[in-house]
Amino acid sequence: MRTINQFVLLIMGVLLVTSVQAQSPDHQYNFSGQVKWMMLHESGTLIASTGEALIGIRPNSNDVSFMFDRLKRVKEENLEPVLGTPYLIIKPKGLIRHTSVVDVIKGKLVFDSKRED
Repeated sequence: MRTINQFVLLIMGVLLVTSVQAQSPDHQYNFSGQVKWMMLHESGTLIASTGEALIGIRPNSNDVSFMFDRLKRVKEENLEPVLGTPYLIIKPKGLIRHTSVVDVIKGKLVFDSKRED
């Protein structure tokens, strides 16, 4: 009985090792700068912040949805996703009162308080 259990464990181990193979990614994107943080929006858009821009990458593709170079060095705690919508509010905390709203699906800046005064 003990040899049967060992044999079953051996076969399961071999199957596990053979099923775990190195996989290559279907899609890749190379950032121009160092990535500070990344966040997956509920729409599937990958949002990343670098020292150069705030970047959105479309789901299941290599295409960039948006790249806002005026939104540099955005911290992750300054983001407020609006649940059930494609909108992302970028609102720095503290003395800076610059607020931006981004549509992550269309890749457009919907509102910018600097422009609107």
